[in-house]
Amino acid sequence: INWNLEELYLKAIKAGLLEIEKKEKELKEEK
Repeated sequence: INWNLEELYLKAIKAGLLEIEKKEKELKEEK
């Protein structure tokens, strides 16, 4: 198992979730 690769996946997932939350907040503020 490549632990570094697994860490990168987890970081990418967390970063992706943060981006989604930011976009959702922006959309709610626009409406």
